[in-house]
Amino acid sequence: MLLEGGKRVLPSFSESLARKAAARLPKLGVKVVTGAMVEHIDERGVTVGGKRIESGTVLWTAGVAPSPLVKMLGVATDRAGRASVSPQLNLPDNRRVFVVGDTATLLQDGKPLPGVAQVAIQQGRYVGRLITQEISGGKPPRPFRYFDKGNMAVVGKNFAVMESGRNSDRDREDVLRLAQAGHIDSDILKARYPQEVRPYLLNKEEWHDQTLELWMQMIAAPDSRSSRVPI
Repeated sequence: MLLEGGKRVLPSFSESLARKAAARLPKLGVKVVTGAMVEHIDERGVTVGGKRIESGTVLWTAGVAPSPLVKMLGVATDRAGRASVSPQLNLPDNRRVFVVGDTATLLQDGKPLPGVAQVAIQQGRYVGRLITQEISGGKPPRPFRYFDKGNMAVVGKNFAVMESGRNSDRDREDVLRLAQAGHIDSDILKARYPQEVRPYLLNKEEWHDQTLELWMQMIAAPDSRSSRVPI
């Protein structure tokens, strides 16, 4: 059973992709309950909406809380307790203090950046470059801007949904139909990363394993992807 406090699963994805993922879960034997706020958890299960659900295993995936260090800074925060930072990722009243990742909040195009690894990695690299330029007396980099490389959610074996941040108007409806083909669609990967992906022959199992690993590497660590691409 999957309990979701919101109106739908995968709220960070487009609604159409979330529906496809939700339709896939029952085929895996998973019952999805949305709008379910968990009130109590113990070793025997959970209580939701006043009703008891017995379970020997409970997995909690509600995210993380910001570091308590933010409270010590005495700065403005959002509702989640994350420090509000400037476009240079430092505190507005103290440019020598930088805050990045899950502990920081920054608006981009009117929306707060998501608390995902992509954001934290890019912010960390930006601050590293900024500090280096200040020490060397060089020109500081432009204000930080997050580049969304896309997100993928694997729903059981041989099925996933993917959303690319490069061209959201066109790519939001992309679905990796792994269940039918037995591998990630090579055309999607080639379209996103033409320089990194090269044609090569593999059986379905090898193609599935390696292309899935490649895509995750591209999302998590873009600078290291070229060294792991099969030739």
